[in-house]
This record gives sequence, C-alpha cells and structure tokens, in this order.
Amino acid sequence: MVWPAVGMGQQLAAQFGAIWQVLAAEWGWITGFATLLGLVADALTLLAPFAFWFLIVAVLVGGGSFVLALVHPPLAADVWTIQAYALPTALAMLVLHLAHVKGDKERGLLAAYFAVVRNMQDMLRRVEQGQQKIADAQTADSAKLDQILDMLRQQQEGTPSPLTQQAQETAVDSAIQAAAAGNDRMAAAVKRLQAGDITGASDLFQQEATAQEAAARDSNRQAAQAYLNLGAIAGVKDPMRALAAYRRAAELDPDNARAQFLAGDFALDTGDPAAAAPRLRRVLALAGASAYERYRANLRLGDLAMDQGDGPAARSLLDQARVIVEATLRDEPDSTDWQREKSVLKNRFGDLLSAQGDLAGALAAYRQGLNIRDKLSVSQQYNIGWQRDLSVSHNKIGDTLSAQGDLVGALAAYRQGLSIRENLSGAQPDNAEAQRDLSVSHDNIGDALSMQGDRAGALAAYRRGLVIREKLSAAQPEHAAWQRDLFVSHHKIGDTLSAQGDLPGALAAYRQGLLIVEKLSVTQADYAPWQRDILVSHIKVGYTLVTQDDLPGALSAYLKGLFIAEKLSAAQPDYKEWRRILSVSHSNIGDVHLAQGNLLDALSSYQQGLALLEKLSVGQPNNAEWQRDLSISYEKIGNTLSAQGDLSGALTAYRQRLAIMEKLSAAQPDHAAWQRDLSISHNKIGDTLSAQGDRTGALAAYRQGLAIMEKLSAAQPENKEWQRDLAVSCAKMGAVAAAQRDVEGARGWFQRGLRIMKGLLAKQPDHPQWQKDKGYFEGALRALEG
Repeated sequence: MVWPAVGMGQQLAAQFGAIWQVLAAEWGWITGFATLLGLVADALTLLAPFAFWFLIVAVLVGGGSFVLALVHPPLAADVWTIQAYALPTALAMLVLHLAHVKGDKERGLLAAYFAVVRNMQDMLRRVEQGQQKIADAQTADSAKLDQILDMLRQQQEGTPSPLTQQAQETAVDSAIQAAAAGNDRMAAAVKRLQAGDITGASDLFQQEATAQEAAARDSNRQAAQAYLNLGAIAGVKDPMRALAAYRRAAELDPDNARAQFLAGDFALDTGDPAAAAPRLRRVLALAGASAYERYRANLRLGDLAMDQGDGPAARSLLDQARVIVEATLRDEPDSTDWQREKSVLKNRFGDLLSAQGDLAGALAAYRQGLNIRDKLSVSQQYNIGWQRDLSVSHNKIGDTLSAQGDLVGALAAYRQGLSIRENLSGAQPDNAEAQRDLSVSHDNIGDALSMQGDRAGALAAYRRGLVIREKLSAAQPEHAAWQRDLFVSHHKIGDTLSAQGDLPGALAAYRQGLLIVEKLSVTQADYAPWQRDILVSHIKVGYTLVTQDDLPGALSAYLKGLFIAEKLSAAQPDYKEWRRILSVSHSNIGDVHLAQGNLLDALSSYQQGLALLEKLSVGQPNNAEWQRDLSISYEKIGNTLSAQGDLSGALTAYRQRLAIMEKLSAAQPDHAAWQRDLSISHNKIGDTLSAQGDRTGALAAYRQGLAIMEKLSAAQPENKEWQRDLAVSCAKMGAVAAAQRDVEGARGWFQRGLRIMKGLLAKQPDHPQWQKDKGYFEGALRALEG
C-alpha cells in the first residue's frame, strides 16, 4: 500500500511544482515556505499512521495558497492557477490518505479526483490561450493606432493643440474598437486611415456620426462623441469640415467641455472670432470642465483679446490661466506637462507685452519660458517635442531683439533655433513637421540678414526655406498648410528682390504666391485666412507696380484688395483686425492717387483710412500698433497737403504724427523701430519748415532727427538701414547749411554722408539705392565747388 502512495506523492509534488512557479515570480519567501510544506506533505503520504498531521498540512497548502492570491493583489491574475492546482491537490492528498488506510475503493476515488485535476488544468490552458489571443489582438491594435496617429501627424496642417491630439487618438482608438466589435463602417474607416485616405475616412466618420445621431435621440452624448471623432480626423486636412463637426457635437451635448472648446478653438483658427468667444466662455462656465480645458479656454480667449487689441482683457485672461497652472503645479510639482504649459504661458505674456510695445518686458518673459524649457530638455534630451519648444523660445527672443534693433543678438538667437531644428530634421528626415520648422528658421535668419542690409544673404536663406517647402508641397500637394508656407516663401523672396531693385523678379514671386492662395480658396471660399492672404498678395503686387510706374495696374490690384477687405469687415464687423486692414487698403489706393497727381482723391482715401483707425484707437488708446498706424495716416495726409501747397495743414498733420511717436517712444525708449519713426517725423517737420523758409526751425528739427539716428547707428553699426538713415540726416543738414551759405558746414555734412554710403557700398556694391545716394552726395559736393 505504501508504494502506490509514493507514486501519487510524486504526482502531487508535480502539482506543487506548478504552484511554486506561479508564486515564485511574485512573493519569493512565501513560495519557498509553501514548497517546503508541499514536500512535508508528500513525505507524510508515506507515513499513514500520521494521517492527522498530513490532513492539516494538505489543508494548509491547498487552502492557504488560494487565500494567498486573495490577500496579495499582484497574484490576483493567477487565481485560476491557484484554484486549478492547489485545491484539487489538497483534496487529492486527503483521498490518498483514505486510500492508504481503506483500500481499492478509495484508490478509485483518488483516480477520479486526479481526473478532475487534469480537467481543470486543461481549462486553465484554454484560459491562458484565450488571454494570449486577447494580448496579441491588443498588441496589433496598439500598433495599428500608432501607425495611424503617425500618419495623421505627417499630414496635419499646422501644429495641433494638445486637446486636438487627444481627440485624434480617441477617434482612432474608438474606430479600432468598434471595428473589432463588428462595426463594418468603422472597420472600413480604419482601413482608409491605414491607407492614408483621410478624406475617405472622414466620409465614413460622417456617416457614423449621422447614424449615431439618428439612433441616439434620447441621449445625444454618443452622437456628440461620434461628431468629435469626425472632427478629429477631418481636421487633419479640412479645418472647415472639422469646425462643422465640432459645432454639431457642441449642439448635441452642450455640457461637453471638450466639444465646446474644440468648436471655439477651430472657429478662432478659421477666422471666425465672433463664433469662437461664446464657445470658449461656455467651457469656463461648465462645472465638468477639466483644469486643462479651462486653462486652454483662457489662453485662447486671451489670444482673441490680443487680436482685438484689448490688452487689459488679454492680461486678465492670461492671469486666470496662470492661476490654473500654478494651482495644478502645487498639487503636481513634478508634472512635466504642466511645466511645459507654464513655459507656453510665459510666451503668451511675452506676446502681449510685445504687442503693447514693452519689448524689455516681453524679452524677460520669453527668457523665463526658455529657462523652463532648458530644464525640461536637459532632463529628457531625446524628447523631440521639448527640443522643438526650445527652438520656438529662441525664435521669439530673436524677434524681440530684432524689434529692439539688436540684429546681432537676434541673428544669434535665430541660429540657436536653427541648430536645434537642423538636429531634429536630420534625425527625422521623413518628419514633415520637423522639415517645415527648419524652413521657418531659414526665414527668420533671412529676416535678420535683410534688416542688416545683407540682401544677398537674406535671399539665400529664403531660398533654402523655399527648397524645403517645395519638396513638402510636392510630396503632399493637397496639404494646405504646406501650400501656404510656399506662398510665404515667394513673398519673402519677392520683398528681397524688390529691395535689390529686381522689380520684375519681385513681381513674378508675388504672383506665384497669389496663384497658390487663389487655388487654396477655390475649395474654401469662405475661409477668412485665405482671403486675407489673397488681399496681401494684391497689396504686394500693387506696391511693385507703383514702383514700376504702372499706376493703373497698381490701382487695379489695390482695388481688388479693397473689395476683399470690405467683404471681410462686413462679414465680421466686430473683428477689429479686418477694419485695420480695410484702413490699409484705403491708404494704398491713396498712394496711387497721389502718384498720379489726383490729390483730392488721394486725400479722400487717406481720410477714409484715418477715420477707421481713429475709431479703433479711441476704443483702445493703449494699443501701440494701432497708434503707430494712426501716425502713419497723419504722415500720408501731411504729404498730400504738402503736395497741394497747404504747408500749414501739412505741418499740423506731421506734428500730430510726431506727438504720437513721442508718446510711444517715451513709454518704450528701447523700441528701436519707434525711435526711427520719431526721427522721420522730425525730418518731415524740418522739410515743411524749410519749404516755408524757416531754415532755423528746419535745422532744429533735422538736428533732433540726426541725434536719434546717431544714437541708433552707434548702438548697431552693422544695421545698414540705420546707417543709410544717418546719411539722409546728413544730407538734410547739408542742404540747410548750403541754403544758409555755410559752405564749409555743408561740405562737412555731405562728406560725412558720402563716407557712410561708400562704406555701405563696399559691403554691397550692387545696391541700386545706395549707388543713387552716393551720386547725390558727389553731386552736392560738386555744386558747392561750382
């Protein structure tokens, strides 16, 4: 009787071995102890007289192993294993004891118990196989999700917000899960997405949303989610279709903060701020809105306020966003996502301060954002998103230094951004967004070189950007954002060619840009950004035709721009930027009338533009950009009155411009562009006083302008534009001295101006305007000798 017991004890040892394998991976010392008890129990099967002790050990090993899985959560996934091995084993050991004592009948019962054990083991294997199939399916779904999201990122027009990215992931994941559950429509949509057919997939998402809406009359939440999914996919290529989907989602589920935010966010991006504001405010009013949704809503409303020139409202909204960020970081101090949002907020404050003319404050804010991003990028050097953020900060710092006149510092900042983007694009040669960022950096460097007067260097930089954009647009000809970038490149090249005197080349570049945006607007005629770009193209073409003395052609181009500006302003009368653009259009038409000698028509156009700007500036007297625009209108009216012979009226207009620029430059003395405007205002007043015969007053005005330009050019001697402005001041001083018969004084001023122009031409000998300026000074000196 003993030897059969030993054999069965060996089988039991095998059962305990299986238990040990499960437990050993989770809780080593307990499994060791359980194994020891198993060995003791196996040994006791050989000792029938000690059956009582054997029974105790059997219960401890079998039942105790099961309890162990319940009290130790990491083992919860292995409960089936414990049940399949431990409890049947304990019962089998008990029957073993009975068989040893009583004989064949009990041994038969024991065999039946072992059959149960084997059946439970078979069931366990089937469960494990089923779990493996589920795991394999989840792995396949995850790979499919990653593939589709990567494709969407490649084809995305512009950089989506984090909430938009989350919406895209939710949409794709929902489609994959629905497909797995037997939804044929979503299965087809997933296949379309895998093939890169976003439009086809969007059509299927549209059908699904419509079906969900029809089936969900009692509860619209499911239908709203279907429309959110549609918007997330359609938004990759068709922002207007995405906007319609998000609006429908918000209508179906008014308490859905995500739907309200995305409807407002896309409305703002597609040029409909009047529709955006109520949606975004709704997010702030919803109790269920997350901290991130409320933060983003404040941020976007702040953007809208900045666009409208409402600085106080923008600051208030940004302050509310800051409260959310700071509160969240107190609760989650190690959250890198919220640290990043803090840097984003710093940049927004910088944007606001820059728009208000506070360049020093803007620079400080951008540098604070840069410090945050530096720390983040150091902690995770391979985080591509944070490296990109770092390049954005360098670019914003470059923009601000450029506005301050520090072109060397600006160029250095832009080159830091370029270096980062070269590394990112080199590591990801197939990443379209990284390539696009690289083209933007080339544009920034081109802008800085252009301001330094290095037109050839600027043109080379712009053309490097153009090459990248041509490749992107050729690879994805339907990608609207890439096409628009191409439009920007043609315009920058046109500006540079125009400055170099290559007017035919400039005109060709502007017209290439115009063709691009006109083609874009065919499919989205009501998309305001495309209409604005067409308007800008007409302005650029018109300006070039004026320079070529093709005044009828220029007037035609400007009138086309005016028509678009009137249409935009009428469609959105509360959007102040359209009214500002409308005023610029009237001013451009006035320039043509002035060049044609139609002084009354010119004055009428300028006054229409002035009236629009006066209304804007009354509502926002602290909006520095609008105040500067107002000052330019006064200057143009002064030019027209001067041409009419109304020197007194011209002097009044010029002094109105001067008063504005004195106020702006006093508030921001480090704003180089405004200091230069102030110098020009003094020169205009000097010209008018000189024409009135008041040479003493003219000389005083010219000296004030000269002092400003001497300071600016000394601070930035590499700024060729300012060096040329200084030469102009020398010419004006020399002309007054000559009129006063101060030959030596006049000679000194003309010689100084000539030295400046020779120095500039030594660096860029083919510059047509500088050659003309050099000729002026040489002629003035010859006249003195005659």
